[in-house]
Amino acid sequence: MTKNQELWNKEIRRIKQFIRRATKRGYLIDIAIPERPKRVTRKAIRELQFYTPQKIYEMSEYITGTGEVVSGITGRKIERREASRKAALTRAKKKLSVNKVSSLDSVKLIISNFVKTFTDTGYERGWSNYLRESKMEDRQLAIDILEEAISKYGEVEVAKRIQDNALRISELSDKIAWDSKPENINIDLNELYSILNDGVMSVSESRLLEEGI
Repeated sequence: MTKNQELWNKEIRRIKQFIRRATKRGYLIDIAIPERPKRVTRKAIRELQFYTPQKIYEMSEYITGTGEVVSGITGRKIERREASRKAALTRAKKKLSVNKVSSLDSVKLIISNFVKTFTDTGYERGWSNYLRESKMEDRQLAIDILEEAISKYGEVEVAKRIQDNALRISELSDKIAWDSKPENINIDLNELYSILNDGVMSVSESRLLEEGI
């Protein structure tokens, strides 16, 4: 096998691997992979090198979480935003996982970080106005649950419950803030209520919270 043939094979592997991985992430890529010619020239190799990741994204489309089809470049922006959101969630988990709830400052920090999970966050680009409003209501419900727990047990005890269940509360908070399925949200809100308020939220209590009573 000649050196040019080896380079050709290497570029083909790179392109196929990239397409396979991107496809699994929701990209629609329609690129015709050429057959290796009998004589591989430098020009033929350069034509393959033309297909950089950026170029492939420009030539592709992306299916969002809501089923909307957008350009590949927009898809990359969505992926980067999602990666940034997950990184923020990881940082929030670390902040929640303090060793002790031993001072007023640490109590305030834990409570503040919980609230920021719902207030200092954005929305998916493809969400409709109705879905945005629904998510605003879901996020406010989670904060209402927190405030009810504080009114019953005080900030120190609630902060300790958040700390003791840091990982699960972070997971629930993420789903409440971003999941678009109402049936899932109701389950998650009930579990959050159970953790913070020592009991399962009834349907009537859920409706009272929604009505702001």
